[in-house]
Amino acid sequence: MTTRLSLIVFMVVALQLGHAFGADNAYVDLQKALLSCDTGKKAKSVLTEIASGYERGKDEREVALKSLKNEVEKQSSMTDATRASKVKEYEYLLEQYKTFLKNAQADLQSTNDKLTIFIINGLVDVTKEYYSSTNFSGIYALDANAGQLTELIAGKLSANVNKGDSVDITGRVLEAFNLKTVYYDSIIAKAPYLLPIEGIKYSAVLEKTDSTAPVIAISAPKAGRGEKLTTRERSITVAGKATSASGVADVKINRQPAALDAEGNFSAEVALTVGDNEITVVVIDGNINETTERFTVVRPADAE
Repeated sequence: MTTRLSLIVFMVVALQLGHAFGADNAYVDLQKALLSCDTGKKAKSVLTEIASGYERGKDEREVALKSLKNEVEKQSSMTDATRASKVKEYEYLLEQYKTFLKNAQADLQSTNDKLTIFIINGLVDVTKEYYSSTNFSGIYALDANAGQLTELIAGKLSANVNKGDSVDITGRVLEAFNLKTVYYDSIIAKAPYLLPIEGIKYSAVLEKTDSTAPVIAISAPKAGRGEKLTTRERSITVAGKATSASGVADVKINRQPAALDAEGNFSAEVALTVGDNEITVVVIDGNINETTERFTVVRPADAE
């Protein structure tokens, strides 16, 4: 009831804006709205959490590298064969460390870009809804750095449009956008897994009719929930099948997209380091229901 009342008030005020300010055009500072909206703040929190996780992973790998390097340098009683094996292990871990850093940076940048595009698109949609209730000829996006109006968001393109003769409606668009916080935050909360999906129907959050979580059946490696497996290999193939009444939208294994076919069969190659390697499989269906399965693969310290 409160939301409906706020929208009605918003629309009544909007109807009067064009005449009240004596202006034909309006503009929105999308960058300001992006940083100020509730969902933008939530997105920043999600990015910070992802970055913290990668920082912990970086620290753990650096400790392992330092420990192995010290072991090779300080143990003079080590046989040549053992030393050669340790050096080989160090070189492998170093390459894995470099790959981890590269992938972490790429993932952070990709998630940041997708979050930004998702929120900006939401702000543009709200602006278009707002335009339909006003007397403005057009609503433009503001390039805050240049102080100029750029792309037309809604309405008719006018010649010689400028900021000084236009109304700043950023605050009102921001207010309307924040009314949809529950909708957008429900997607942002799943950002690490959900956002890379192309073409997902975000309206599923509002029109959700199926709350049944997808089912995951892991066929390789053979492991029960919470079970530990041991291998001397440097990588393993994780494969299985996901099913859901609303269809399988996405599968990620240790945060990386898995190959997925139309039948829900998925697979991915996962690199292993010495020690415990937690494998996490996350499946999201068409109604944004989520299921997670975890198991651990142990690679012994003496594995070559």
